[in-house]
Amino acid sequence: MKMRVLRLPVLCFGYLLAFSLSSYAGSFRGKVSDLDAGNGYLTVTSPAKQETQTFKVVSETLISDADGKPSQLLNLVEGTLVSIETAPGDGELAVKIAVLPSVEEPP
Repeated sequence: MKMRVLRLPVLCFGYLLAFSLSSYAGSFRGKVSDLDAGNGYLTVTSPAKQETQTFKVVSETLISDADGKPSQLLNLVEGTLVSIETAPGDGELAVKIAVLPSVEEPP
């Protein structure tokens, strides 16, 4: 009976821990500074943070253009403003890439 009493708190703690870790998916915003489409790597520089980060892009990565329509990695040219969401626990694997509207373009 004592063992059964301990299972519930341990199970609840496990779910809470899993939920907490899954919420640590990161995001990064900046301009495309380099693209290696052949090997699936995209380098983005954040002008606000003066930070550069390289992301792994796989076939499951969702890529959308500024209108929200599906796009391809090859369409991300240097200087394109993007927002990147990364996989939980892995800040290098891009899960979603969204092209952001350029401030120079009229809405």
